[in-house]
Amino acid sequence: MLTAPAPSLNADKLPRSQPKELHTRFLYSFFFNPHSVRPAQAALEASALPDRKGRPQKVWAAVCLDDDQPHHLYKEELHKHVVSFLFAAQEAAQAKQLVAKAADQIGCAYLRLTEHFKNRWFNKLHVKLPDKIDAPIELDPLAAVELFLSSYGVGVLSFALSPQLKQLDEQTVLAFNYRLSQLRTSTAAQLYVPKPPTEQSVGAQAEQPEATEQTARIGERFGRAGHSFTLRELIEQELLSPLLQLGYDPEHEAPSQLSIYTVVRFGDEVDFERTEVRTARAAFLSALTQLEEPTHAGAPVGTVSVNNAILNRRHWTAASILGVAHLIADQSPLDHPFNSARVPRLLLKYFIPYLTALLQRSALLRIIQQASVAVMANEDTPDFLARLRRELLRFAVNGHFTEVSGREVIHRYYRLCQMSLDVPSILADVRQALADLEAKHTTEAQFKLATETKYLQERMTDHLHVVRAIQTKVEWIEIVVIGLYFSELAHSVLSQVHGTYLHAGEPEPHEIVYSTLIMLAIGFIAGLIAYWRLKPWQHKERHQTEKS
Repeated sequence: MLTAPAPSLNADKLPRSQPKELHTRFLYSFFFNPHSVRPAQAALEASALPDRKGRPQKVWAAVCLDDDQPHHLYKEELHKHVVSFLFAAQEAAQAKQLVAKAADQIGCAYLRLTEHFKNRWFNKLHVKLPDKIDAPIELDPLAAVELFLSSYGVGVLSFALSPQLKQLDEQTVLAFNYRLSQLRTSTAAQLYVPKPPTEQSVGAQAEQPEATEQTARIGERFGRAGHSFTLRELIEQELLSPLLQLGYDPEHEAPSQLSIYTVVRFGDEVDFERTEVRTARAAFLSALTQLEEPTHAGAPVGTVSVNNAILNRRHWTAASILGVAHLIADQSPLDHPFNSARVPRLLLKYFIPYLTALLQRSALLRIIQQASVAVMANEDTPDFLARLRRELLRFAVNGHFTEVSGREVIHRYYRLCQMSLDVPSILADVRQALADLEAKHTTEAQFKLATETKYLQERMTDHLHVVRAIQTKVEWIEIVVIGLYFSELAHSVLSQVHGTYLHAGEPEPHEIVYSTLIMLAIGFIAGLIAYWRLKPWQHKERHQTEKS
């Protein structure tokens, strides 16, 4: 982070030249359903509101970046894959190459507010600033009102506004950006069109209408003389209302303030090569980048408390989570061609690297939000994690660009934006969170598998015990059967011997006794031999050993 050296001069004695111009993009980031760019673009293009004569007028129009238009600067010196990510939908539609199969694979959609509603809502607008400054404001014709929709389910709505004051000073610049960036009801700036002089007294001509004036329907208050509205009302009730059916939820997910992308132009007396000039502008740049109020204590003199870089002697930039600020200065002579070209390039060309980093931050925060909701609801299933992992992989391949331009100064500026928006840190946190969730599921799966395996082992052991008991009984039956078989065999042999070799007729009593004893002895011996061979006692010993 570049910081001006500590000054030896009193702050009041530092060289002070006042800004010549202020151009600020106020950026509204929001979420909608992922992979719904085509339906969202179609809904926005189809939205229409009646004009003052009741005829329907389109609100949004998808446009292409023709090379002969100022917006070709959006593509200047960008890598082709970055251009394809941001603007491929319009280019493909123009070439009639966008087919239904690839509808959800486009990177972003780009739309602009139609001329009718630019004039209707932003013509002759005023805003009240501190010290009773009544500031006329105009849409910057270069950027006006633009909308970028990403396939990751994040969008950025941009209002390019400039105060039309005869004289600007640093306090007015800070007040203008701070007031218009606020979205909370208590602090939001009321924009209004003053009543014509014929409808009010000259002394009250510049007075702001009461914010509570609701004589007209809300939608009819926008841009009507004598009525006031806030940017939040315009955003939620008109500009983005077609996305309510596609996951846009302003009630629960709306930011409390807008981010800014601001360009402040000074005269040729400002040269950032000079130490005293950097010292004089450092605290202002710090306050501008962090959207501080004019009365905020701010950074010490000569200190820029955010990431910043001097890109050249006439261009000093700084970035924070709340936005980006560019301080630029003219070159001598006054008619130098770079002087008139510097603001358009800063407002358009340098906006794209910041927009890319902002979309990256929003996409990653969306993934974290989805993971958090799933964990709290106990819905972080393996299928859900696999889907988030695929989403993160898509983002890494087509969204998290290592560089957006081959030009060194653009690349340095892009890296500055990424670091200031904490994109690398958030990406690391997302990857770690998904890894932790997957580790949790792996541990749970392993524990479940171990429990089931233990249960199966216990069941198998029980079954083995039953089989062993049955086997023991069968072996005893075999022993008895063998004994009976050999007894019967002995009986048959003895009967045959008696009938053949001894004598016919009834045997003598002692012969019966001897025969019986012989049969029992042979059966017992056969059973004993079978008992010794089968060893049924071993099953019981093995069972007791396993139990112990």
